[in-house]
Amino acid sequence: MPGLRGHGVSSREAATGIILGPRTTVFALLAAYPFLDRFLLGYGEAFLGLGTPGGRTGWTRKVTLGDVALDMNVTWRRLVREISDEVAKVIGRGCRRRLSEPGRRG
Repeated sequence: MPGLRGHGVSSREAATGIILGPRTTVFALLAAYPFLDRFLLGYGEAFLGLGTPGGRTGWTRKVTLGDVALDMNVTWRRLVREISDEVAKVIGRGCRRRLSEPGRRG
């Protein structure tokens, strides 16, 4: 994004501006990458809320990737890594991932 260097925007950050982490909502993820809906539906039962009437408007706005990871009994880092890998396959580059949980060191 030209003209924004030095203002908190990384050249590696996707044009959508989304950084995936445990507090990212499913709604924000799908707003940035709408092609992920089929991938998420096939990923696990925790994403079945996407297929329900109103799931794209109600359920996705409330549920975070951290919530889904807990429901699926996987770490949020693994979930984010696999989503980022899918984005990279489709658009040719991955999305930016949060390396540590906000508020925690290490």
